[in-house]
Amino acid sequence: MSQIPVKQYLIVVIISIWEISNLIFFIFIPKLNQGEGESICQ
Repeated sequence: MSQIPVKQYLIVVIISIWEISNLIFFIFIPKLNQGEGESICQ
């Protein structure tokens, strides 16, 4: 019987996915907002 803490593993995976998604939001949302602003200004 291998004792693997599945809950801890899931928590780590969820936190890592959450942080990656936050990074993606911080990187891409300003670019999208700039693109929309430029298209609206034009």
